[in-house]
Amino acid sequence: MRTLAPLTLIASILFATWSSNTNAQQQFLQYDRLFGGPDKETCGQMIPGVDGGYLIVGSTGSYGTGASDQNPNGFVVKVDANGEPEWRIALGTYGHDFYSGATVTDDGNYLIIGTRVFSGVQDTDMTLTKVSPAGDVLSIKEIGTTGRSEQGYRILAVGNGEYVVIASRYLTGGGVDGNFLVFRTDDAGNITWTGEYGCGQQMDPKAITFAADSTLLIAGARYDLPVSHAVLIKVALDGTLVWGSTDQQVENSTSNIALVATEEGGCYTTGVGGTDQLALARYDANGEVLWRQGYTTGSSNSNGRDMILMPDGSLCISAYIFFTDHPDQGAACILHTDTMGQVLDQVMTGPDIGFLSPRSLVLDGAEGLVFASNISSDDEPGDVEVVRTHLGNNGWDEPCQPVQVGMQPMALPSLSPGPAITALPPPTLTVTTRDWIPLDANGSQTICTITGMTESLAPASARCWPNPAHDVLNYEWPGAIRIKDLSVYDAMGRRTLNTPPLAGSAIPIPDLLRGIHTLLIIRENGERVVLPFVVE
Repeated sequence: MRTLAPLTLIASILFATWSSNTNAQQQFLQYDRLFGGPDKETCGQMIPGVDGGYLIVGSTGSYGTGASDQNPNGFVVKVDANGEPEWRIALGTYGHDFYSGATVTDDGNYLIIGTRVFSGVQDTDMTLTKVSPAGDVLSIKEIGTTGRSEQGYRILAVGNGEYVVIASRYLTGGGVDGNFLVFRTDDAGNITWTGEYGCGQQMDPKAITFAADSTLLIAGARYDLPVSHAVLIKVALDGTLVWGSTDQQVENSTSNIALVATEEGGCYTTGVGGTDQLALARYDANGEVLWRQGYTTGSSNSNGRDMILMPDGSLCISAYIFFTDHPDQGAACILHTDTMGQVLDQVMTGPDIGFLSPRSLVLDGAEGLVFASNISSDDEPGDVEVVRTHLGNNGWDEPCQPVQVGMQPMALPSLSPGPAITALPPPTLTVTTRDWIPLDANGSQTICTITGMTESLAPASARCWPNPAHDVLNYEWPGAIRIKDLSVYDAMGRRTLNTPPLAGSAIPIPDLLRGIHTLLIIRENGERVVLPFVVE
């Protein structure tokens, strides 16, 4: 195990209103926020905030010491009810760090489960980080074993100040060997019990919830390459395995990615149902599949990513749609169904070129739905997008007009029994405390001083500077080097300029907030240059 280094987002997280130009076509979208930076950001999970709004956890390749697409840092962003950023932090090492799940603690803080990959070594441990509602890091625990790798996925509050974490555990360096790892802990990393469950094939958990009888339902997938198969297990609160379900389709991939419990003791799951299509399944209290329903547009592949139970007992599923007839486009779909899987309503939205892949879905009030997604394209490595929408319109976002029909029901192939899941000897987890050292979030207070180029791609004559009135940022760039795109991110993450510029120009900056800002230049060959500057 190695020491986690605290990292502060020294630049800013991009904020943009992507849907503002198409409001006439998108009355069902209340807001659309984009968070990112010069490199790749991803979303692991979004949950309701302690004091309103939402907490988003994931990874960042843009911010913090040593951050890159290949070696990101874990990051946390808190936004208000309108999607406006309130605070953000980054934690990591010079290795690969990311956050996958979060919950609210009994004492009103956040507990975040994550994973760190040791730099240069194919070995991973879990991280358990406690953060206050104001963004102060209260504690960091590193949890793992010797000789195997652990990767954390989700965390569930189970009462009395305790939490259940689901993770995967596999041979260090990879391989087909992998099991479900489940443990119960308090927020200080004091572990009550540990359970490991497997079937002789690699398995990854994806979601956890309470069953009606107060046991735990854990959904995921097992891998019999080149296909995957849906897995569902029930575990008692003391770690005892009650049952495991591993039904399969021999030639088609299935998986359970999200689930919600039913009053009868079973659950609904969503994920992939075979033939690369979104599926909704209902299980009884003994893990038997009662029915399965697939959905397709007829010209796409799709899979479910998250699911919530609506106040009237109906279901809402967030799904990713990849258009096979438009390979440069992927969209997010919110599918509303009744308790038998019949489509009641749907909303689909996405970029005209690029891919919007939803990760988390949260109910906001009686009608509002907020989902967090990953968005990327050939030109952009990836950002995190938060969208608030509502049902009742049967509408499509203007950029998604290639979809002439929405998601329609389809039959799925039948299932056959898979290998049995058994409880294995539980491993001994080692818990190590890591220190948090606060850093100055604002850095130097020098007025608009260029703090240096963070990439070597810029020629010496590339520079930016303020005019004497400090209301304009001037920049110079050699005319022989063609620029494809220029953006400025302000200290609160708003993209204040995004336009193909001339070789030399000026950017108005009277409204920039105090703090570190970033000028991002993208050359025509795709190379990126980052020029930070500070506003007092």
